[in-house]
Amino acid sequence: EPEVWRGSGGGWGGGEGGEFDDCPPEHRREVAETIHELDCRDPGDLGGFGDLRAWLAQFQRVGGFSREASLKLCEVMTRCLVAPRDAHAQPSRQELQQAFVRMRGLQQTVHALLLRLSEPSVVAACARLLCAAVEGAPFSAELVALQGSDLRLLLRAIERHATSSREVAEVGCSLICHLSSLTPFPTADPVPPRTKAHRDSQKMIAATGAVDLVVSILAASVREVQLLSDKVEQMEAQQLKEAGIAKENALAPAVVGKKKEDNLRQDLQKKQESIQRVKNNVEARQAWKTLAELEVESARIQGSAMQALILLATNNPETARMVGSALATERAASTFEPAAEPAPQVGGFLAPPLAQAGGGFGGRPVRRGSKASQLSAISEGLRGSARSGTTAEEEPRDETSETLQALGQACAALVDVLRGRAARDRPELGAQACRLVALVAEHHMLLARQVVDDGRRRHVTMEAKFRMDLKAGRGPDAAAASFAPLRRCVAALATALRLHPDNMPLTTAAIGALYELRRTAFVALAGPGAGVGGGEVVPEPDALQAWRELLTESVEKGELSRACRELRDALYSTEVAEQRLHSYNLGPDDLRGDGVYLTPRCKAAAEAAKGKAAELSADVVALEWREGEPKRRERRAEEKAKERERRLAEEREALIAQGLDPDAVAAGERPGSEGGSSRASRSGLGGSSRSSTPSAASAASGGRGGSKQKAKGKQKGKGKGKGK
Repeated sequence: EPEVWRGSGGGWGGGEGGEFDDCPPEHRREVAETIHELDCRDPGDLGGFGDLRAWLAQFQRVGGFSREASLKLCEVMTRCLVAPRDAHAQPSRQELQQAFVRMRGLQQTVHALLLRLSEPSVVAACARLLCAAVEGAPFSAELVALQGSDLRLLLRAIERHATSSREVAEVGCSLICHLSSLTPFPTADPVPPRTKAHRDSQKMIAATGAVDLVVSILAASVREVQLLSDKVEQMEAQQLKEAGIAKENALAPAVVGKKKEDNLRQDLQKKQESIQRVKNNVEARQAWKTLAELEVESARIQGSAMQALILLATNNPETARMVGSALATERAASTFEPAAEPAPQVGGFLAPPLAQAGGGFGGRPVRRGSKASQLSAISEGLRGSARSGTTAEEEPRDETSETLQALGQACAALVDVLRGRAARDRPELGAQACRLVALVAEHHMLLARQVVDDGRRRHVTMEAKFRMDLKAGRGPDAAAASFAPLRRCVAALATALRLHPDNMPLTTAAIGALYELRRTAFVALAGPGAGVGGGEVVPEPDALQAWRELLTESVEKGELSRACRELRDALYSTEVAEQRLHSYNLGPDDLRGDGVYLTPRCKAAAEAAKGKAAELSADVVALEWREGEPKRRERRAEEKAKERERRLAEEREALIAQGLDPDAVAAGERPGSEGGSSRASRSGLGGSSRSSTPSAASAASGGRGGSKQKAKGKQKGKGKGKGK
C-alpha cells in the first residue's frame, strides 16, 4: 500500500520528500487522505453547514502539520463562502458567513496562521478566507472586529510579509476594505450611508493599527516602482550614449595598421563591443519586462490600499485624523532631516515676537519655559500701551500657516502616487488619490475652522478686557510663503487633468480636490476678525491673490476650462441617453454611440464638480485680467502693423496703375529723367501724408483754396526770376 500522497502533481508513491517535507512522518497518512478527499470533491458541490463544520475541524487538526493541507482547506472554505448562490438557495451566503464566524472560524484561522507565520502563501490564504467571510456581511464584520486580540494578531502577521510579498499586501488591504464597508451596489448617493456594524468595525480596526499598516504598504509599493523605474531609465540613457559613440566611431575613417596583429586585435575588440551591446540590450529588455510586470502588480496593491484608506476616512472624523497623521508620519520618516529648534513664540496672530534681543514688552526679559511669564508680559505690554493712549498694533511678519504645512506634508505621499508610473495610464488610480487628497484637505479645514474660531473669541475677549482695538497682520509675502507647501500637490492635480481630460471620475475627483485645497487655504489664512464658523469664509485679498498665482502657475494648457466643457458635454449626453432609455424602455447596456453616459453616482458628482470647476477657472481668468485685457498691447501692435502694410499695398497698386515704378518712386527718382529728385516723387512710399498721385493732389486743392495756392506759386516764381 502506498505510504505518501504527493499532492495534486505527484499522486501516490512511497518514500520521503515531495510536498510533505514539513509534515511529521506519523501524520503523513492523515494529511494525505485529507488532501485526496478535497481534490476528489465535485467542483459543483459548494458545501453547507455540515461541510463547513467538518472543514474547520480538519483545519484545526491537520492545519499545523502540512502547508499544502492548510492551503487546500483555505481554498475550499473560501470557495464555499464566496461563491454566488441562488436567491432562494439554502443555506444562503450571509448565513454561511455568520456560521463561519460563530463556529470560531476566526480563532482557528489565526491559530493556523501563527503556526505557519513564516510562510507568506499561508498568510495570504488565511487573509483571503477572512475576506470571503466578511465580504458584504456587516454582522460578520462586526463579530470579527469585536475579537480584537485575534484581529490584531492577524494584522501583525500581514504586516510581517506586506513588504516582501505582494500577494499578502493586496489581500490585507482587501480585508480592511471589507471590514469597513459593503461592496459597491447601485445607488444615486455619491457617498451612501454606512451600517452601524461597519462604523463600529471601522473604529476598531483603525484603533488596532490598520491605518499605519495600509499607509506603509502604499508607500512601499510606490517606492519600489520608482526605484526600479529610475534604474531602467538610467540603463536606457547609458545605452543611448553608447549607441551614439558607436555611431560616431562607425562614421569615422577606418584606421588600418601596418601589422597584421594590430588589425586582428582591432577586429576582436569590435566584436567584443558588439557582443557587449547585445548583452546590454537583452538586459534592458528584461528590465523593461520586469518593470511592466511590477507596475501591474503595484497598481493593484496601490488601488486596494487607497480604497481601504478612503473607506476608513469617509464620514468619520476620528479615522480621518488617523489617516492624515499616518500619511504625514510616513512622509516625514522617509525624508527625515533634523531641523534647528525654532525660537519660542506664543501661538496665534496676537503673539508678538517675544524671543528678540531686547526681551519682552518694555525691555523685561521673558523666561523661555514659563507660559505664565509670557502671558504676564503680554498683559503688561497691553496695559502700557493703553496707559500711553496708543493702539497695540503689531508689526506685520512673514509667518506661514502651520495648517497648510501639515496639509502639504500629508498629501506628499499621494502626490507621489499621482506622479508615479502606475497612475500615469490608469485614471482610476489617480481618481482614488484625488479623493484621498480631498478627504485629508477637508479634515485640515475643520481643524483650521476650530483654530480661527478660537482665535476670534480670544480676540474679542481681549479687546473687551483692555478696552482697545487690537490689530495684527501678516507680512506682504506671508500668503505666498504659506501656499508654498501646496505647490507640488496643485501641480500634480493639474497634470492629472491634463493627461486624462475625458475621464469623468478622475475629472470630478481632481476638481473636488483642488476646490477643497482652496477652501482649506482660505480658512487657514483667515485673520482673527473673520467669522468662519459654519459658513463660507470671505478670503483675504492677499490669500486670494496668492492662490490665483499658484493655480495659474500650475495650469499650462487650459485644463480647467476644458474640464468645464467636458463636464457640460457629459451631463448633456447623459440627459439625452436617459430620455432615450425612458422612451424606448431600454437598459444602460443597450446604448450605442460615442456619447458619455454617467451612472447616477457619477452624475451627481459631475453636477457638483461643474460649479467648482467654473469657480476655479474664474480664478485663473481673474489673474490674467488683473491688469486689463491680456495681450492687448501685442494685439494692438499687430493690428497697427497690418493696417500699415495694407496702406502701403494700396499706394503701391495706385503707382502701378499710373505706370510708375514703386521702387523707383520710393528711391526718390522720376522715371525718364537723368537724375535728381522732385517734390512729388519724394512722397511716394516713404510714409508721407501727402498724396503721390496728380489726381489726388488736384482733388485736394480744389475750389477757392486751389486758386490761392496757384497765385502764391506765381508770386514765388516772379521772386525767383528777379533774384536771378
